[in-house]
Amino acid sequence: MDVASTASPAAAPAVSPWTRQRGTGTVGKVILIGILALLGIAKVVVKEMNRQGEVAEPRQEDRAADREQMLVRGENDAVISLATQAIDGGKLTRTQAALAHAQRALAHRNKGELDEAIADCDVAVRLNAKLAVAWTYRAVAYDDRGDLDRAIADYSKAIELDPRDSVAFSNRGLAHYHQGGRDLAIADLSKAIELDPADGLAYGSRGLVYVEAGKYEEAVRDCSKEIDLRPKDPVAYHNRGLAYTHLDRGDQAIADFSKAIGLDPTDSLSYTMRGQAYDRVRDHTRAAADQEKAQELGRPGADKR
Repeated sequence: MDVASTASPAAAPAVSPWTRQRGTGTVGKVILIGILALLGIAKVVVKEMNRQGEVAEPRQEDRAADREQMLVRGENDAVISLATQAIDGGKLTRTQAALAHAQRALAHRNKGELDEAIADCDVAVRLNAKLAVAWTYRAVAYDDRGDLDRAIADYSKAIELDPRDSVAFSNRGLAHYHQGGRDLAIADLSKAIELDPADGLAYGSRGLVYVEAGKYEEAVRDCSKEIDLRPKDPVAYHNRGLAYTHLDRGDQAIADFSKAIGLDPTDSLSYTMRGQAYDRVRDHTRAAADQEKAQELGRPGADKR
């Protein structure tokens, strides 16, 4: 199938088979959530405890911060073990217990244990419905499970509680995109960028939506910004290459697809698209070689990360 057949935004499917997709609740986003929670964890817990008149056992905030650092480092089993010890010890305030359940939930999610993650977040929001990270972590688990309606609802609740949560806006934007809501996706991703101009993933995600919407100049701009911030992301190069293809800038498209392949040699989709770009510039030998390589690698599914 030639990429030209997807050129009309009106005829394009909600998610094009030629763009490289980003999944909602990406690993990079989850680590960013962990960092944000780490930076604000003591203030969140103390504020909530003061609001509810809770009296804490000493050092619990430090222990919660330690677990958050472990999440950032990917030490999920250790987080599950330590959070379980804290919960079973029975010495936590309701807010501290909610946070421990939320942290254990994220560790379960990172291991692919989505039912356990959602169950822990259910407990967390019952213990303290004002703890925004509990709603965000549950949204990420719903996202991974493909339950986008529930994910969007939970991201929206997290945003209501913390209107400066750029991660919730970015992930909700991707969830809207996967439901075909491009305008909603662009609005959320634009808000995420406004809140965190250094978030390269948000730029790249909005660039992806612009490609789907046929706004190729805007796509080039956003993908280029992500490349500035995250120069080793093959998805950004691929999607910018696709935008260049639609703009008849064949040499730049070939260069971007080549960069994507260099960063991810298993990327059959970039071989397919580079082959088409070579065909357009009448380099049929290279085009045939790329199509052969794409077939050897096999057509990928959605590149969700």
